[in-house]
Amino acid sequence: MIQRYIKLTKLTPGLLNMVDDGRLPVMVGVELAYLLHADLEMVSSYLLNHPQLEVSVNQAGLIRKLCPVSIIELDHLFFPCESEDEPKEQKLEKKAVSPVSVSIKIDDLKDLGCDFDFEESSKADIREFILESLNDYFQQSD
Repeated sequence: MIQRYIKLTKLTPGLLNMVDDGRLPVMVGVELAYLLHADLEMVSSYLLNHPQLEVSVNQAGLIRKLCPVSIIELDHLFFPCESEDEPKEQKLEKKAVSPVSVSIKIDDLKDLGCDFDFEESSKADIREFILESLNDYFQQSD
């Protein structure tokens, strides 16, 4: 049980407040705590913009499987179209099985001229670095 509370420390302040306030169950917070920081920010922002949403442990698990998370995927999870025949969990599970991915060779990343050590970093660290770099780039161009 203590491990769950330790895992909650990985949440963003916004998500942690939602757990503290009872808006998110502890187990939902634990599931979300496995997401990378950029995905945590996305989910936090989404839930702040949709305060009426209740998140189940199953939904949190699906969000975790969908990593990286997009607003469109969250919309499909929480607001499925009424005309769809298949339940939303089944569709998301199918989507989670074959996510779209992009591969970039480390040699291409080295040519960027930054001091990040791609050779010694984990895939998760490289992904986080790329996402943060893109975020910084797009914030500068605004």
